[in-house]
Amino acid sequence: MKYLQKIIFSKIDNISLAVIFVEYDKIKFKNTFDKLRQYLKVLNECRITFIRVDNKHEEQELTLIDENVYVVGGNNEYREFSGWQKGIETIYSLNIPCNLVLFTNEAFLNPGESFLKDYSHTSLLRRSLDNDAIIGRIDSLGKNIFVYGYDVSNWVCTNCFLAPLSAFEKIEDIVQVKNNLSDFICDEYNSNHLVIDKEISQNDMDEGQFVIKADFYCTGLCDFRILVDKSFNPNQAGLSEDSGNLSVYLTELSISSQGICAGKMIRGFNNYPEDKWIGKTAVITLPVQEKGRFLLKGYIPPDVFRNIYKGRIRIRVYNDSCLFKEGAPISRNYQQWIIEWLTEHWHSKFEINAKNWDIFKSKVAAILNEALLSAIFVKSGYSLEKYGNKLYY
Repeated sequence: MKYLQKIIFSKIDNISLAVIFVEYDKIKFKNTFDKLRQYLKVLNECRITFIRVDNKHEEQELTLIDENVYVVGGNNEYREFSGWQKGIETIYSLNIPCNLVLFTNEAFLNPGESFLKDYSHTSLLRRSLDNDAIIGRIDSLGKNIFVYGYDVSNWVCTNCFLAPLSAFEKIEDIVQVKNNLSDFICDEYNSNHLVIDKEISQNDMDEGQFVIKADFYCTGLCDFRILVDKSFNPNQAGLSEDSGNLSVYLTELSISSQGICAGKMIRGFNNYPEDKWIGKTAVITLPVQEKGRFLLKGYIPPDVFRNIYKGRIRIRVYNDSCLFKEGAPISRNYQQWIIEWLTEHWHSKFEINAKNWDIFKSKVAAILNEALLSAIFVKSGYSLEKYGNKLYY
């Protein structure tokens, strides 16, 4: 059937577009599909078929609800990725005439306005077909990161992207990370992740200096993520918005065991070398040979502690190396970025703990699926191209 579609479109110059729209919460996102259709109205030279994949109601039978709109039950096991796979299978099972596919989901407008607002024209579609290009917003970390040996430092943002249908002849499944998520992270949350959660009051200070001690149970190369803030809300992680005036100087971090000490002198949040900053937190990597005593020393000018902090702060230290398996097929800098993104920058950021462990696992799988999908497209001979120069978010 795939090859029949290829033969048909080798004889037709017109573009036929299939739009796979994955949805789960029709109440929260009740107007998103209508806005998507509005964006695409200008493509009057193209034949468009919409496939609404309902990931909440997997039992939904395939139904034609409008002249060019199908609805079908999806599969939410791997969120939008398993829904898109259902959409691709629907295209082939119905022999829907199309040579190009637009992938999107109900939350595609969450980060901000979509590029479809200004770039929904046939020249963009033609570029995708003629160049064998995956087109959308291209994200990049600006450094090499790896998963399963693939360089995933550039990827197409999967909330909305275009791809030739032919690209999927070389991909067995859009979902690359399924049960193999266990290659990366543990099934259960590691209670050794949180090393310190300490409230520092005036009684803990000695002329501005403080010392925090705790038992430490892990060995190996450990990534310590240090957060300092004025908030004592357990759901809020990271520094407060006025972090530029915090004047918290973390002077030493060490782990000692039987007289053997692994440690680093550190210079504080306001003077950190750029490569030691992750968002609003500091990350220190230490090689730990034996379990021992964790020690964190710091200094806060007394007037700052008294006037800005009102006599108390909260310091948390996490050993993020506990979250990923030793030898996991993912580069260390990518592990660090994923943690930073989910705890500080994502629009639904959260603290990583036992309560949120399933959320963390689900989001890690989604991030890896997004990155690997782009990597496999590139391996198959397709390029990643930005829609244009205008920025939307």
